[in-house]
Amino acid sequence: MADTLLKILQELAPEVLEQFKYYLTKENKPIPLGKQGTTVTHLVQSMELAYTEEVSLDVTLNILEKMDCTQLAQKLKQIMQNRHTTSVPGPSPDQKQNNLNFFNKYKADLEERMDVSVGLLRELERCGILNAQEREMVAVKPTSDQRNHALIVHLDRKGLVAQNKFYEILKKTEPYLVTDLENA
Repeated sequence: MADTLLKILQELAPEVLEQFKYYLTKENKPIPLGKQGTTVTHLVQSMELAYTEEVSLDVTLNILEKMDCTQLAQKLKQIMQNRHTTSVPGPSPDQKQNNLNFFNKYKADLEERMDVSVGLLRELERCGILNAQEREMVAVKPTSDQRNHALIVHLDRKGLVAQNKFYEILKKTEPYLVTDLENA
């Protein structure tokens, strides 16, 4: 992941990189300018500390699209899609049952405590759990409680496969929340 981000961000002209850093201060989980470092390598290290791997890539993609860096955004999107098509096989039947139990057991907690970020929604769309319209329906909700509720409703309707994949994605995007719920 760090190599991918480093290669992508090194392609930005210095003034465009400064614009990227500015946008990074405006994200859901912003990285202040003072903590971004002075080089591209420092910036990538700051992102690694602030975000999970998937969220770092999603944040970068989101910012590149905002900045109209279309070619670079397409390049990153292709890299991200290639990573997902070569991913590991799905969970075993026992893991699926545990995943289902997690979703059903902690549905109320997830609705209350989850952070439905752009990265999480994009990952759910990328995996085919949500389509673009459903992702947008969740994203436009004005409060985090409403976004959480909308996502839980969608996952409830989508069934076991979607709930299993959601659990796997949530372990990557919200690892502390998952651990906290499972150890409670």
